[in-house]
Amino acid sequence: MNLQLTLYLSFLLLATVSCGIVKTENLEDDVRSRIIDDLRFATSTSERRDSLRLNGVYAISLQGQGGNSDSLVQPVQFLPNGLIIRDEGSYVNKQKYVSHWRELQERIHSEHPNADDIFCGFYYLKNGIVHAWIPLYYHRTRVSWSEVVLTHFEGEWIDENTIANWRLSEPFILPKDWPEEGEEHREPNPMYPTESRAYYNYQRWEELQTPVNLVFHSLPNPKTSHRYNFVKLSEYLNIEIIQPNASSDK
Repeated sequence: MNLQLTLYLSFLLLATVSCGIVKTENLEDDVRSRIIDDLRFATSTSERRDSLRLNGVYAISLQGQGGNSDSLVQPVQFLPNGLIIRDEGSYVNKQKYVSHWRELQERIHSEHPNADDIFCGFYYLKNGIVHAWIPLYYHRTRVSWSEVVLTHFEGEWIDENTIANWRLSEPFILPKDWPEEGEEHREPNPMYPTESRAYYNYQRWEELQTPVNLVFHSLPNPKTSHRYNFVKLSEYLNIEIIQPNASSDK
């Protein structure tokens, strides 16, 4: 599917940006330009998008590690409109994953019927490599989130069921809370929350650079929602993204 998007690079100051989103002025110009160039490519000339299966999720393979082959660890779902969503969780099987998602959607709908759009990333394929810009949520404390950072992942397309060496990769965009040089592996003092934030952010960032293999798991009803759209991505990059005939790209 070749989704055409028009990017108006007017650099308008958007009236509202969700709390916790890294604002455009905090991105270096060359990195921001790279993301926008990738978005242009993704929405116009991304090769072999049909090579990725859209009727399920790709999740970290536990084969050879003594794990359950049915487990879904940090599943990612590629959407037909060029967006990607990533789950931080681990599920013993796809039934648990689907059940969790349905319960979550029902709770959100009942408690917040006018819930905001979800910050989705985008993906593309080039020279046999799957690239994705995915929002990562970094810690305020060890158990809560504070900042969303659009982050580059990539992996090798092997076949429609396998993506190898999937990992966080350059260019790196780091959260505001970050350890001082040379202090990355020093256990933080729990009395100083800023140190804890920086330490756990670094540990997570380093862990996500370890290559893993993703394998495909089909789902009877893959996630879908009108909240999966380009709105938050537009706010993050501070550009207007117009998606013509969006209703036909489901």
